Amino acid sequence: MLPRSLPKNMKDIRTLDWSAISGSLHTKGFAQIPEVLSHEACKSLIGLYPDDSLYRNVIDMKRYRFGSGEYKYFRYPLPPLIQQLRNDFYAPLAQVANEWVQQLSMPAHFPVEHEELLVTCKAHQQEKPTHLDPPL
Repeated sequence: MLPRSLPKNMKDIRTLDWSAISGSLHTKGFAQIPEVLSHEACKSLIGLYPDDSLYRNVIDMKRYRFGSGEYKYFRYPLPPLIQQLRNDFYAPLAQVANEWVQQLSMPAHFPVEHEELLVTCKAHQQEKPTHLDPPL
């Protein structure tokens, strides 16, 4: 759910062209959404990278032949801006996901609210912030 006041360094997700974003997801499998965050917000997120206390796991990409570099999984509590993005993007993306599962005749259904998904995940002992396989 969106807060009453948005961070000044972030676009109001509700004002994005969700028809175009959804269309791109359906036709290309991805969508680019430029400038959701300000340059300053991006720099602040980049500045979090060296703080190992924020992450629950680090993946060495080379070890798995995914190229070079590493990937870090955040732990709870998520940085506020990450949590905000997650909350704001969830509902419109859940709608797209539900269209896909319907077209694929899958029994799954994504709840409308992000909090509902978290409750479902927690009920299935998925309590880490990265939901790789939601129990739907």
